[in-house]
Amino acid sequence: MGYEMGATEIRMRYGMSREEIFKLMNFMSTEKLNIIAGNYYRRRDGVKQRVDVVWPEDSGLQQCARSMVKGAQLSWFMDGSYHSSAESPMDLLSPWTDPEPPKWRAWKPEEVPLGAQIRNKLCKDTYRALILSVDDKGNVTMAFNGQYQNLAIEEPSRLLEMREHSLDHGKTWLPCGVLEEASK
Repeated sequence: MGYEMGATEIRMRYGMSREEIFKLMNFMSTEKLNIIAGNYYRRRDGVKQRVDVVWPEDSGLQQCARSMVKGAQLSWFMDGSYHSSAESPMDLLSPWTDPEPPKWRAWKPEEVPLGAQIRNKLCKDTYRALILSVDDKGNVTMAFNGQYQNLAIEEPSRLLEMREHSLDHGKTWLPCGVLEEASK
């Protein structure tokens, strides 16, 4: 293993400011992070972090952004760094963006899992059925409590909207459709 200088050693040896060190060591984005009270940020460790209070940089406080987490107070510098001289998992890197929800599409007739259990999303503990057959339009025939009921009035997209299915005897439930791959 090679020797790596820490941020404190760089500061002492080369007289660099904290911001210059972070840019040099690529700890933080080159864009200035605008911390706003009440907003959420992605920490270096991937955790979603809310900032509760922000004081102006000229307030005389060294660390100007604060949050309370489980009774502990967390503080950051206005550039998002948690410590003044070292990388930390607690560093705020960027505003939080929620991941895109998965996109599902209705089954094509050849994709319907015959023999799977199916249930209504709203009545999860009652009205389970078995998928018995599917026609060329994707309409599913199911058996509820030993009786046959044709769901031809429901389009395949309605199955995706209203029902979910299980392939493991009701241990896990998935939407009645196919998960589309995320576009790149």
